[in-house]
Amino acid sequence: MDESRTNYKYEDVYVPVAGFDLNTKMANGMHHVGYTTYRMKACMCGAHPVLEQYVGDVYIDEDGEKHRNFPARTFVAICPKCELRARGHGSLEECISAWNAGRFTKDSLMCQTPVEDISQDGCIAISNRVIAAAVEDAVDLVKKKNRELSILHNPMTSDVQREIHYTELKNIRTKLNELQKFFMSSPVMFDKDGEAVLSGIRRMLYPKLTHQEREKIPLKLTKM
Repeated sequence: MDESRTNYKYEDVYVPVAGFDLNTKMANGMHHVGYTTYRMKACMCGAHPVLEQYVGDVYIDEDGEKHRNFPARTFVAICPKCELRARGHGSLEECISAWNAGRFTKDSLMCQTPVEDISQDGCIAISNRVIAAAVEDAVDLVKKKNRELSILHNPMTSDVQREIHYTELKNIRTKLNELQKFFMSSPVMFDKDGEAVLSGIRRMLYPKLTHQEREKIPLKLTKM
């Protein structure tokens, strides 16, 4: 997902809101940041939950690309330590209500106890969700890469703008190479064919091309 800005600060996402504090530290085993409030019950593990921006809190621009909302508008309630999470997403008040009522997601509850019998079907179901999210990220990043390239190839782009966009392009390429490696070698892929997944991404990016035309595009994310 395109985050709309580079090098953004938490203050861009979490603006001051009356009655709420802000936890921005990912240290000592804490993995999430967001708003905090005394009105939320402590987690089962003893840590205090945060109200973190929902990953789907985005808007779509005129080119059909996704951008993170600044500041955050939609949230999830989650424990920054054990990652117990309330079901659903919504406003700050809706998330507080879900958390305090004990309405937690099944998968996060399941992670609170040691696994006794590992289900391969369950592992595959989880991996499918991870792969689907990675595919979505890859499509968005390739689109952004191509947009950055068009800006860099534009003779009207100033030297200052060119440096900014080239730095962004390098960051995008790094992320695409990481995704390429994931699709081709990650054990999370199970028995899925990495090249088949990349071919599907290529088809999503260029739906109007014929099969023969698409085959001329390498199955490499940085080249799509």
